[in-house]
Amino acid sequence: VEVSKKHVEENDFELRDCLVYLMLHAISGIASIACLGYLCLINVWVHAFMILLVALICVYRGAVRYTYYAVHMYSRKIRQDLSLPYDNMV
Repeated sequence: VEVSKKHVEENDFELRDCLVYLMLHAISGIASIACLGYLCLINVWVHAFMILLVALICVYRGAVRYTYYAVHMYSRKIRQDLSLPYDNMV
């Protein structure tokens, strides 16, 4: 555990650890595509639920990104341009 924390802090990983992680990620990704695809094929309600779930995730992530752009990034840029202090943020 301590070694793992040290690797994360220093961003220094062994090639073997990286390859194992990538291989497991690829295997689980392909397996999930096959399993979820089969479930969507045999049951229309699972398919509808998956479509709804993906749509909701996309809407949420888009809203978070828009909020970041519209509120945080631009307000910081405007405050820099106007030389306003950051402690007066509303």
